[in-house]
Amino acid sequence: MIGSHDTFTYLEPCNPIFKLGERWWKTQCRSIKEQYEFGVRFFDIRVCLDKHYFWRFCHGLVNFNRCVGTLYEICLYMARFCPKAIYRIVLEKGNYTDELIFINETEGLCDKFPNLWRVDIKSNKIWMGEVCNNNELLFNMGYKFALVNTWEKPAHELHGFITTSNFYKANLRKEAMKINGSLTFFDNKVSLKEMIDDKVNLYFLDYCTNEY
Repeated sequence: MIGSHDTFTYLEPCNPIFKLGERWWKTQCRSIKEQYEFGVRFFDIRVCLDKHYFWRFCHGLVNFNRCVGTLYEICLYMARFCPKAIYRIVLEKGNYTDELIFINETEGLCDKFPNLWRVDIKSNKIWMGEVCNNNELLFNMGYKFALVNTWEKPAHELHGFITTSNFYKANLRKEAMKINGSLTFFDNKVSLKEMIDDKVNLYFLDYCTNEY
């Protein structure tokens, strides 16, 4: 199964100054619908609370130019437009009050949406669905990686790394292409079909499509 790391980073940042350093935060180049059409079947959705009224998509310090009124809306969207995909929702940042609002709003979501794998708070450094999860349900449905973390086999977190030494010399897309190129399904349509249908392994990728 192909997974999309920091799914909504294809969006434009609210503050254009972050465009200058997009190598640090931009991990996807195609919309969520395009990712799904390519064959992505796991989505990593990061949000923060905006003015205590909206949930804004984000990655680290960068807030993006799209938000929703409720987390329930995200689940409805996924059920409608990505029905065969599983996903997780992570509170990327916020204070203690934000965390309480997040926990309160996510209560019962996993019961209503079986494809919602996990709900987590990033600051807790726990990635197993501490707030709520469908770990066992999805495992029993054949998703053999559903009981482990996203960087433990049979889940594989594969992404390019940008450091201070290569920031001005390399491009994150080149890093991702090098890693993705080692995965044969990106060049072979038969293998791609097999990977889409595979529920045993999760390949959790930056630039998860082969379109750069």
